[in-house]
Amino acid sequence: MDLIKKKVKPLLQTQVIYGPSITTDDMHNVQVEGAYDPTVYGEYANSWFKHYTLEVDAPAGWTFTGAPWVNLVSQDQNAREAFGWNNFAGAHDRFFIIQRGPNKIVCTCWAGSHPMIINLACTAVHP
Repeated sequence: MDLIKKKVKPLLQTQVIYGPSITTDDMHNVQVEGAYDPTVYGEYANSWFKHYTLEVDAPAGWTFTGAPWVNLVSQDQNAREAFGWNNFAGAHDRFFIIQRGPNKIVCTCWAGSHPMIINLACTAVHP
């Protein structure tokens, strides 16, 4: 009986890589009066938001795959509610990928409501 030998590719290691976290300002019920810097503050749907930059770097040998996402680090009730309200995954007018390479991703987002601790995350693979 002949044995058929197949060359099997080794499985890729996969893990989620998290970037440094930031704490958003408390924008809940804030009203920006007078002149303001539109690169820092913006009004969407009658609520004020502040602009943030998030990034994530892959360790040597790892390559990002798939889409990055905003990750909620803090888990208190106000932060969870604010994170849901911000709806970063669905906020195509407030979440932008501005740099994407195999080892580094930089995004900008507009966040409002209660303060929360967030970071950028993305799945990466290693051969």
